[in-house]
This record gives sequence, C-alpha cells and structure tokens, in this order.
Amino acid sequence: MDAFANEEKYLENKLKSPSAIKLYRDGEEFYLSVRSGEGNAVLAALARVNEGGYEMPALGVSLDRLTKEEMKKGLWVEFLYDEAEEHRDMPFDSLLIRVEAADCGYNVVRGVDGTYDGRVYYYSLEKGKNMSELRDALDRVTLAKNGL
Repeated sequence: MDAFANEEKYLENKLKSPSAIKLYRDGEEFYLSVRSGEGNAVLAALARVNEGGYEMPALGVSLDRLTKEEMKKGLWVEFLYDEAEEHRDMPFDSLLIRVEAADCGYNVVRGVDGTYDGRVYYYSLEKGKNMSELRDALDRVTLAKNGL
C-alpha cells in the first residue's frame, strides 16, 4: 500500500486498534477491554459500518465545555490510546464519536489529555449505510452492564 493509501485509511485503521474503549450513555460511563467479547463486538461492528467509507475534510470544531455537556445525553463511544498520535497535523490520545443510528457519517472528536478542543475529523459511510449496527452493538453492551 502506498503512502497516500495509508494516509487515506489511517483513521479507519486507528479506530480498529484502541488500547481501551469507553462508552457514555446519558452520562453514565462504561469501560471495555478490547480483549473482551464486548470490546471485540464493538470493534467488529464499527469495522463493518466503516467498510467502504472514507475520511472527508471536516468543518467541525469541538469546544471542550460544550462537548462534555453533550456527552451527558445520548450514546457516545471513545477509543483510548496509550500514546499520543497525530493525524493531519492534529494530535490526539483518544477519539470520540456520538452514535446516532440514522447517521450516514460521523464527526470524530479528538481528545488530548482529557479535553476535546479543536478541529475534528469526519468519516463518511458508504452510500446506503448508517450507524445502526454500531448503535445496536453498543446498546447490547450498555444494557448488559446495567443488568437488563
């Protein structure tokens, strides 16, 4: 694979290889090991959702205070990394996604030392796809964690 193709698939590949996963459902937090069945199920669902998709230039910007307030509502998934990295001249040590079943793409908010300030990435799904499979996988995990 040439350097351009590697750069184009960087975000998709990075989302497949976190050191841990953190879920937020209406402000409640859940940690998942990537080695657990639940962690594997989430990563597999995201990989299937992303298949055929592509990164696009993002117009969004995250403001830490507003992002943290929004994270108290809905379903979010954060991919945590052991070391800080940089993609498209933007550093991160975590990548945060709000998961809405009907969305055909998503902003990827960069976390740096526990804050969510600055430009975001954007991933567009293949035509005809949406986030419902990932949403279903996350629903199963959070419901199981709550004993439901």
